Amino acid sequence: MRKALSAAILFLACGLNHKENKEQPSFPAGAIASAWSEAERSSPDILKDAVRGDGALYTLYEKRGWRPLLFSSPYLNDYGRLILAVIENREFDGLRPDPCADSALVAMARAESLRLSAARLADQEEMIPVYRASLRELARAEVFLVRAWDRWAEDMGGDSEALRRFFEDPVSASVELEPPFGEYRVLRATLAAYSALPDWKPLSFRLEKGQKIVPGDTGPRVCEIQERLKAEGFYTGSINGIYDSATFGAVKAFQKWHYLDEDGIVGWGTVKEMNVPRAELMARLREGLVYWRTTPLRAALRCSGWVFRINIPEFILYVYKDGRLIQKNKVAVGAADRDTNYTPTLRDTIEFIVINPKWNVPDRIFEEELLEEIYESGDAFKYLEEKKLRVASKKGKVWLVRDPGEGNALGRVKFLFPNRYNIYLHDTPIKSTFALKTRAVSHGCIRLDGAIQLAIDVLTQTEGWTEKQFYEALEKTEEEGGKTVYKETWVPLRHKIPIFIDYVLVAAEPGAERAVFLRDIYNRSAKGWWKGSLN
Repeated sequence: MRKALSAAILFLACGLNHKENKEQPSFPAGAIASAWSEAERSSPDILKDAVRGDGALYTLYEKRGWRPLLFSSPYLNDYGRLILAVIENREFDGLRPDPCADSALVAMARAESLRLSAARLADQEEMIPVYRASLRELARAEVFLVRAWDRWAEDMGGDSEALRRFFEDPVSASVELEPPFGEYRVLRATLAAYSALPDWKPLSFRLEKGQKIVPGDTGPRVCEIQERLKAEGFYTGSINGIYDSATFGAVKAFQKWHYLDEDGIVGWGTVKEMNVPRAELMARLREGLVYWRTTPLRAALRCSGWVFRINIPEFILYVYKDGRLIQKNKVAVGAADRDTNYTPTLRDTIEFIVINPKWNVPDRIFEEELLEEIYESGDAFKYLEEKKLRVASKKGKVWLVRDPGEGNALGRVKFLFPNRYNIYLHDTPIKSTFALKTRAVSHGCIRLDGAIQLAIDVLTQTEGWTEKQFYEALEKTEEEGGKTVYKETWVPLRHKIPIFIDYVLVAAEPGAERAVFLRDIYNRSAKGWWKGSLN
């Protein structure tokens, strides 16, 4: 209903229907124009009355000589049409509708109604006060639109000078408020597209792990799958209950855009994602928009140097240098089997690169896993020897250590950002992990693919090292407990690296046709962990 009202008012108020009604009495066009011009003499005073009591707007319009900004009487000008579109589409920025937009539309409708009724009068003197009333409604509409834009600017993170810049150049002031991330534009377009989709019903069946629906299968379950795929726009064929090539292709497309293994086979994971309702997907898109509008990553990228960003459910490290994305590395994050393994979100600074790191076994891992394994082995000394662990102590504290070398859980390098969770980025000897689509396998720390090369890049490009120095440090050894082991080398970074570890359930490649929905591996949506905000 609201969109229909908007369309009707725009049709009138934008000057798209300015041919006079055929039924209205004939009256000289010159007399009508003269009456309108006479009414417009009062326009400055009308605008003053409309902003009286609003010091900021009063000052800005005074500087304009009390000329309207968004209307070229009696219609919206190009600026006005742009601003109305921006305000009308707040929902696609993940924002709540602004009631001022409706108030502006109503005022515009009244203005047009008054203008048309004035033109039907037979007396020029009678026209003038009606035209003035129409201008008062246009002034009210303008003020409503300006205030709505000002609120939109605040919601978009604009500063206190945004409104002043708006009066200087409405287009530039609006464009500069859009986050400078291609991801934002893709999420916005995807939200608009999903707003137009129908809701879908959850599938009536469940699959256990290992159960599958495959090409060639037929029956009611395939019909449900086809209907579900059609609702989201992936399937355009008939609902025939046959798992044919078209259905296979649609399943693969669904899997691609829902971050699943693209095998074209419906298993329990695909069914689980198909049962996520449209409202939840739209909520994730809104959360993503809030993230890209408010992330401190924006400020960090204005500075020179390295910036790291990890999106936990995407299993990707984004590496930026001098404000530009230069590469993406696969990562593995905390397993979803227990809360204590979850990788936390945080903002921090990488202060050290550690070459040949020792692994000091955390108390939690010792108590939750190793203690039971040691007990079941029946021989603690043999167990520790097989696992290449040794006992260390300091100031009465005792813990287990794995010295640097082959099989060390931290690999050959780690990126250290001291934090209360005791997590960090590190290499791993288990490279096969990175072949998995869902890489939630660790105890909370973040395993990094290509860790050695990234360490070389950081040290050689901004820390004054050479590649030769790095490999010399990598191969350096020392005696520890009667054994020769690789020497642990801590390298303090002169240029600290901001790191952002986030949990955002949508991802997007700038310029992509749509956003990718990620699996909620920690079930944080159900727990209400973060729902973003609708301002």
